[in-house]
Amino acid sequence: MKRMKVILVWSAIALIAVLIFGLYYGFDQKKESSDFKESDQLLHPAVTTNSNILNSIETTLSMEDSMPVKTLKQDEQLQKELESDKYSLTNPLVVVDPYHNSPLTALALFTTEKSLAVRVTVKGNTPNCDVIGVVEAGTRHRVPIIGLYPDRENTVIIELMDDQGKVVDSNTIMVETDTLPSSMKDMVDPVSVTAESAYGLIEVSGQGTPYPFAFDSNGDIRWYLTIETDGYGMFPLSDKRFIVFSDDAYVQTISKPFASQMYEMDHLGRVYQIYFAVNGVHHDVSEMTPGGNLLILSSSNDDHIEDMVQEIDRKTGEIVKSLVLTDIFGDTYVDMEDWAHLNTVSYNEESDTVLLSPRNIHSGIKVNWSTNELIWILGDPRFWAGTPFEDKVLSGIGDIIWHYQPHSIYEVKEDLDNNPDTMHVIMFDNHWHKTRKVDYFDDNPDSFVTIYTINEKDMTVTQPHIYAGVKSKITSNSIIEYDAGRVFFMGGYLDPVIDNKNGMIYEYDYETEKILNQYALKDTFYRAYELTVDYNVCAKPLETSSNYLKGVLNSPVLTKNKLKVPDETLNKGINLSLKDVILYLNTTDHAVSQIELIGEKNSYIVDYKGDGEGDSSYKKLVYNRLIPISNLEADTYQIVVNYKGDRYNTEESITIK
Repeated sequence: MKRMKVILVWSAIALIAVLIFGLYYGFDQKKESSDFKESDQLLHPAVTTNSNILNSIETTLSMEDSMPVKTLKQDEQLQKELESDKYSLTNPLVVVDPYHNSPLTALALFTTEKSLAVRVTVKGNTPNCDVIGVVEAGTRHRVPIIGLYPDRENTVIIELMDDQGKVVDSNTIMVETDTLPSSMKDMVDPVSVTAESAYGLIEVSGQGTPYPFAFDSNGDIRWYLTIETDGYGMFPLSDKRFIVFSDDAYVQTISKPFASQMYEMDHLGRVYQIYFAVNGVHHDVSEMTPGGNLLILSSSNDDHIEDMVQEIDRKTGEIVKSLVLTDIFGDTYVDMEDWAHLNTVSYNEESDTVLLSPRNIHSGIKVNWSTNELIWILGDPRFWAGTPFEDKVLSGIGDIIWHYQPHSIYEVKEDLDNNPDTMHVIMFDNHWHKTRKVDYFDDNPDSFVTIYTINEKDMTVTQPHIYAGVKSKITSNSIIEYDAGRVFFMGGYLDPVIDNKNGMIYEYDYETEKILNQYALKDTFYRAYELTVDYNVCAKPLETSSNYLKGVLNSPVLTKNKLKVPDETLNKGINLSLKDVILYLNTTDHAVSQIELIGEKNSYIVDYKGDGEGDSSYKKLVYNRLIPISNLEADTYQIVVNYKGDRYNTEESITIK
């Protein structure tokens, strides 16, 4: 066994890797500022990146690389070290937390004369907690090491394998890690572990968790991300990357603010691209097909929030389609700001349908994505009796414990009953009705993971399996691992709190519904999944797309009026910075109602007056609003803000040559 000293000497040469936004805007360029309406900037083409214009920008603002550029520069340095051919299996270069986002990971760099595959094993405290990955054959090796323990020397075995899978050489190294943040201590209590889990690592994020993290079957943390997320955390993708809702920027609304940017990442901490959401994103993002377009949950912001689904073009970030639930339900139950409260969306390509979980109408629904036709409603028939939609409600057969304010619904891919006329869904039933009370609520003290079998021809539903757990009043999700014979209850928000624990995860036997493993979590969380890694993806050099900034943002609108820069200056309450060609305005919720970019020849306005008053409980929340500036004509622009009702000169400027 050889102890490796973990060192990397970074080159001082900075990679110029920042790219531009090519933006085209389809609104009336002659709109006068006095006639300006927020609605003028609701529909924009997508943000794109295709060339470098930063050399043509001068500014008094602080400038910073975006996350994709930061990790690209880091990756280029690592690749340069590897290509120096200075490192071997017996003397590899091992870099802990190589991208400064994922402290319990490392990257081992070395070369071999022959093309060989690599197996890497992080030894666990018990054999079932080993974390193992395999990288395809090559001569220059970038070996991802994932699943290190914090605050210790980790034993890591690197093995070389020939094309028959035979080990031809190996080396054992020691990799030292730092201690966990204090907020991450004692996160997981393995209440009862009676069987080997179907999941080697369970990753948890959102709500009260300080950072996304993963733990093994002993309850030990083996991975975490130091990027702070918003309350919804992270969402897995088909290629074993994931999307994080960033805590760095929000969209202010008539109510609470929502995240406006999403990072696509891998478990080493590399950021591949950023997606922007003009109306904000909440609760869920999912791929329509592997690697295909994204479905996000957003808000109409037309007196209502959390009521819209949008399809985002994966390549361009353009909004392909928006579906507001009033397009389906009209004014039925539209009696409060958050009347629907969508929390999951998933797509079935074969049937061209989406499953949605509108929590505040106690239902799961299936909708044709192309036509917006409501196919069925899964919920207590009493809730829909007397409405125009009662003929769309599935009729229950046999004993059914109906759900209330559920927080996820997904189609089960496997055929559970050998009946070609049925489909199956799995739901996390929080079994809670505080937002929309019903007289017939059964006061059952449990929450449930429920499997429903639906016959769409007969419009009937049965409940072959129901798995009871402690009450988790909001958030939470459920997963079926049919081949392993397991079902997971990811209870993210306990009520009442149990022994100072706010979350609970159960792993059941699918057939018997018996609890096999149980973990109590210190903090609330939004969702939990299995942590899975594509070691070959993580082992490849980072190839950031030239179009790494995608999506839609509210953009400066040209006004023909000549605007004057006010004399009074503002030196507190806001902060301005520039990342790539996006202006970041940092201030409290609803403090700024308008931003003016006043040039010598042209002036532009970004208006937030249509966002209303907002929820008073968020008035002190500080966050960034994002303003793309690449549609501005060449000029020198003074930045003016309308802050709490008065116009101020920020004494900051941007010059575009």
